[in-house]
Amino acid sequence: RARKNVQLSSLKVDVCVFAFDILSINGESLLRRPLIERRRILRENFNEVEGRFKFVSSIDPTSPEDMEDFFQVALQDSCEGLMIKSLEGSSSQYVPDKRSR
Repeated sequence: RARKNVQLSSLKVDVCVFAFDILSINGESLLRRPLIERRRILRENFNEVEGRFKFVSSIDPTSPEDMEDFFQVALQDSCEGLMIKSLEGSSSQYVPDKRSR
């Protein structure tokens, strides 16, 4: 049940950011770079901080079996969702306000 008359200052919420992409760094746009390169830049320039900032779990599958194994682990871990993205080529460039199909 929800508590009534709760003061916002009394609430404590721990938040952990999970990063999977980077769109710019030091004023440089990375939008036209492929996801595989953006992901490398992200991991080279940031460090994980336990309970505060983490990189999402990811794989670079070479077979449908790799994807199936990763999917099964996600199910076992009760993950909230999966993203499947192109790592290279024009379809891996980030286009603001556009959803892929």
